[in-house]
Amino acid sequence: MLKLKACIYRDLHKDLTVVTVVLFVLISTGCASTKVPAMSSDFDTSKMERDETVLWEQADKLEADQNRALAEYDFFELNKYLNQMLLKVNVQRLEQQTLRPRIRVTPDVEPNIFMMPNGAAYISVGMLALLENEAQLAFLLAHELAHYKLRHGLKQARNYKNQRKRGDIFGVWLGFLLGGHHIYDPHVADGSSELWELLATVNYEVDLEYAADRYALASINEAGFDLSSAKELLNNSRELEYEYALGSLEHPDDDPADHPAVRLLDERLEIVEKYLEQESYLVTAFVGEVEYKQNTLSAVKFDALENIRQGYLERAEDNILKYLVIMPANATTYYLLGKLAEATVPNNPYQALAYFQKSIESDSTYSESLLELGYAYRALGNHQTSKEFFTRYLQQVPYSAEAQTVRRILAEV
Repeated sequence: MLKLKACIYRDLHKDLTVVTVVLFVLISTGCASTKVPAMSSDFDTSKMERDETVLWEQADKLEADQNRALAEYDFFELNKYLNQMLLKVNVQRLEQQTLRPRIRVTPDVEPNIFMMPNGAAYISVGMLALLENEAQLAFLLAHELAHYKLRHGLKQARNYKNQRKRGDIFGVWLGFLLGGHHIYDPHVADGSSELWELLATVNYEVDLEYAADRYALASINEAGFDLSSAKELLNNSRELEYEYALGSLEHPDDDPADHPAVRLLDERLEIVEKYLEQESYLVTAFVGEVEYKQNTLSAVKFDALENIRQGYLERAEDNILKYLVIMPANATTYYLLGKLAEATVPNNPYQALAYFQKSIESDSTYSESLLELGYAYRALGNHQTSKEFFTRYLQQVPYSAEAQTVRRILAEV
């Protein structure tokens, strides 16, 4: 890039349009892709690209150094427990020994947890002290596990490298633009380059946090932990960050709520709350013959599906009707009505199909209805439409228990 700057600086009579075209070509080429697939059960480390191999080698060395330093601390039982918890939230397991995620405790009193690209995680005693229950720990571990399985370390490294290239190129272009068509301003170029890199990489890292939260919510839901724990944990973290921001204000008029760490947690909380809305709490209701202290839509759904599975169709219908008295029909209720129709009139698939269709009209991302539509259209011989719904299903829940079966079906089409 320095050679590029020097060449442009020497040739002061180049037209800006030519420079712009050249820079556009440079931006469009030479950047490593950050769209890498998540790890699957057959992930092969021997086939990783060179930059990811280097990341793992660096992480392996750091892990070895860290473990030697921790050898003097007697955290054996705690480490054992944490690794058992990590296994619980690792619902789509990576069976190979070389891919096995693991975690160890550090004696640091500052709250901290991090996951390295090779699957080695570390959590401080300070972070453990902030947790109020096992469900909060589950969400925390699932979030870090998401960074590993979604290969965020590689994505971050590639994005940072790409943005450095783009930042330098943008700086050269702006150096010409603000300096005049025939005057290259290196000060403008360098400053613009650094600003580009900063903004681009920060926004990208925020997006990875959002992705990890969504993955973690799905994981702890499948593992059977209370989803509200995620909100509790993020709320507690937000309070701590707010207090820290309040104590480090540079100007009296500054608002701690504007601190980047606080804003990030506010946005993460919003994502969690939207997820929880899908499991909307019922104020008072009966599910079957049992009164739940904390009735939720998920409880209604579970009870209805169990009754359908066992052939108690009238009881399942009663579950759904009692729910509809309290809450309007939504994607979940249409899905349940579709499952009920499947069992009640098995010779008429179109009735169930109509309910599943209404379910995704209510929520286009409702994965279970997308899956049912995929199977329904496949049974009717409409393989193209079936493929479309299966593909949409995998986009929503690529790590579900059904995902491998769906991928096999798509491979056969």
